[in-house]
Amino acid sequence: MTETFPQATAAEAGEKAVALCPSGTDAYHMTGMSHGYAGDFERAVLYEEQAQRLSPIELNVSMVDEARARFHLNDFKAAQDIAQRVLKAKPRWLTAQSTLIASLWNLREYDDARAVARNILASHPHFSVRRWGRGLPYRYDEHLDALLEPLQLAGLPE
Repeated sequence: MTETFPQATAAEAGEKAVALCPSGTDAYHMTGMSHGYAGDFERAVLYEEQAQRLSPIELNVSMVDEARARFHLNDFKAAQDIAQRVLKAKPRWLTAQSTLIASLWNLREYDDARAVARNILASHPHFSVRRWGRGLPYRYDEHLDALLEPLQLAGLPE
């Protein structure tokens, strides 16, 4: 007789990792990402903030996911500010650039969003919104669509 075990979600596994290693930056960051992709953006922000407090050396990795979570919480200004800070250190980071475009678009700063889109195409001439979006494991299509639609509106090819 084969015994089956319930599968834990990535967020549940992350919660266990944090409990086992409460000072582990990576555990907080991965748990934050898991909650974000699962649609719990408020919890994602909390975990990413804690990851940043624990390890200021790896701020950019956590900050880009915090920016994305804040975007989904409709805190477009905070998402914009965080993405811009990340881009000062890593100017070609596509996740930060795409979050910045989506935030700017929702803030009705269309010209600035289009300028960032042009920068992406200058650095990545074969960039495709659809192809890039396939790498984002959102649980809910509407969350992915909310991030990708402004990219297309700003001029990035589907």
